[in-house]
Amino acid sequence: DNAVIESLFSHLKTEFVCHYSIESLEQVKNDLTKFVEYFNNERSQKRLGYLNPTSYFETHFLAV
Repeated sequence: DNAVIESLFSHLKTEFVCHYSIESLEQVKNDLTKFVEYFNNERSQKRLGYLNPTSYFETHFLAV
């Protein structure tokens, strides 16, 4: 299913460029790592019950 990756790319196109300036390839690589960390561990998402993806996964899949 491409929905997950399409959603991620949508957020990259709309949010990444707003929070990070693009000045060099090396900087983009470093900032992209920071953005993925933020997206997975800090940014809450309405469709996940206002949890971040890591918390949602831990709550729903590791609790078994």
